[in-house]
Amino acid sequence: MPLRIATYIGFTLALSGLAFAAFFALKKLFTPEMPMGWASSIVTSLVLGGVQLGCLGIIGEYLGRIFIHLNVQPQYVIRNLTDQEEPTSEPKNDIEPAL
Repeated sequence: MPLRIATYIGFTLALSGLAFAAFFALKKLFTPEMPMGWASSIVTSLVLGGVQLGCLGIIGEYLGRIFIHLNVQPQYVIRNLTDQEEPTSEPKNDIEPAL
């Protein structure tokens, strides 16, 4: 659940950054007196931070689902070896040397 919340918050921040960008662009058109550089810093921080948080939430959800899927499957342990030859100390060489 926390990863899903992070995803939603991230994309909400990104959308609010785009809304601020539209607001600041319209404000610049109608009122020429705006502080220089302040709006672009806020918009850039909101959009990039929101996209990063959203993508991190998506990756976290994906990894969490992989972890849950792997834990559901049974884990096998081989206890006995059957129908096997006894191991020898010499390596087996089935290839004849070329003359």
